[in-house]
Amino acid sequence: MSAPFDLMLLAAAGIPVLLLAFITASLFKRCPANTAMIISGFAAAGASNSFKIIVGPAGAVALPLIQQVNFISLEPHRAELKLANIYSSDGVPIAVKATLQVKIDKEPAAIAKACENFLGQRDTQITQLAIDIVEKHLIAAAAQSTASDLQVNNSQLSDKAAAASEPDLAQLGLKVVSFAVKSVEPVYQTSS
Repeated sequence: MSAPFDLMLLAAAGIPVLLLAFITASLFKRCPANTAMIISGFAAAGASNSFKIIVGPAGAVALPLIQQVNFISLEPHRAELKLANIYSSDGVPIAVKATLQVKIDKEPAAIAKACENFLGQRDTQITQLAIDIVEKHLIAAAAQSTASDLQVNNSQLSDKAAAASEPDLAQLGLKVVSFAVKSVEPVYQTSS
């Protein structure tokens, strides 16, 4: 055998290997940290849902035309709550300022719920829904204590509202990272 023939044989064997490596690399999708990658479509289904969930940093192969890849952020969503004219148990109108952080829980079942509820929505929509849920429970918790108790012990108000909110948020795949009432002040009615 001659050297040019060996080179041609080596090139002929190497081209399919390189082609296969290129195709595999083009099908591989990366999932960044604090992100969940959702692969849906043919042959992507897990045992309990119709999509595969990959939590980053990681990656997986997704087949074009028969599978779709979407991403959902697992980063915390932060919001400021400002409620005015909510009533304590003694009928005193109060204003409450609080800080809320929620995020999609990293458990696969929670990510699946979050995907069903939020996939394709903006982060602001997720945050607003969480605010609405926590505000509802904050109002109910404030109605169980007197205005003076709330001013002295606003951490108790935080704990009650966060604990009451957790089941509702969990149904959406969310969890409370932190919730703190910063201030509780009586609202003084002005006469005109």
